[in-house]
Amino acid sequence: MRELAVQSSNDTNTLDDRKEIQKEVEQLKSEINRISDTTEFNTQKLLNGSLGAVGNSSDSANVTVSSVTGLKTGDYGVTVNVQAKKASAAAGSQSFASAVDVSGMDLTINGTKIDFSGMTAATGADVIAKINSYSNTTGVTATLSSDNVKLDQNKFGSNATITLGGSDAAKFGGIVTPGKDAKATFVDQDGVSQQVTGMGQNVNYKGAEFVVKGAANSTATITVTGSGASLQIGANKDQNMLIDINEMSTNTLGDSTVGFVKDVDVQTQDGANKAIATFDKAIQQVSAERSKLGAFQNRLEHTINNLGTSSENLTAAESRIRDVDYALAA
Repeated sequence: MRELAVQSSNDTNTLDDRKEIQKEVEQLKSEINRISDTTEFNTQKLLNGSLGAVGNSSDSANVTVSSVTGLKTGDYGVTVNVQAKKASAAAGSQSFASAVDVSGMDLTINGTKIDFSGMTAATGADVIAKINSYSNTTGVTATLSSDNVKLDQNKFGSNATITLGGSDAAKFGGIVTPGKDAKATFVDQDGVSQQVTGMGQNVNYKGAEFVVKGAANSTATITVTGSGASLQIGANKDQNMLIDINEMSTNTLGDSTVGFVKDVDVQTQDGANKAIATFDKAIQQVSAERSKLGAFQNRLEHTINNLGTSSENLTAAESRIRDVDYALAA
């Protein structure tokens, strides 16, 4: 489908050509939904969402749910200990209250040189527009603060940095304040607490994934209403393992930002370009789901090996007991 979108984005195609391409896209959408609706094991549907882990947050402004994989049903309390922050550079020394010749100025942001050539009478708006034209490469966005340039990282966390270089770096950014990773404490149904540190705002707790956005000491309750399927991996109570499989249909592949696969229309160049972004997101989701299922499979293989070892040891112990020479012992 992505290949068809790339093909349709080329203006050598006429409207009639794109209509025919869209027909194939529609058939492929239907096939994705058929696979999602009919794939089953022992009459149980696997890819239609019925085995998905489901959870929600009582306060999405503080904590949002990305995935509740691995969590049992019930309520989990979350307290934000440290709010995630973006790295930022204080306003630079150069004022842009009036036009400035920046054509010869030397500035590098995160290893990318900013080309100011030809900007002999640049306003503050011109300068930030130029810097922001490199934002996808540098990961940094410029704004004006009292006619001076201020720089901010686009991503949260300690790993997303701002490194300024060039002989005129101080004119565009001052002291850099590093970003912070979110920290949060989770409390399960048994009252057991665990503090976890995220990567930026993304926090992983027992395999579940959350976006922690709230300020320090803010709280939320995560309610897990469905945990997928439970596999018994031991002989005793609660010796089980939870697995979940998300819905893999055109209704869920993609997201609200780039659009969902079900809405893809490649009959125009703009639609085809948007479709490419949608398919990229969908491919990423499918790859992530396959990776998760692979992790479940690897764990089950280790479990099988451990159970096999335990069975062998028990058999050996039983054999030694059975072969005891009672007369000699007496």
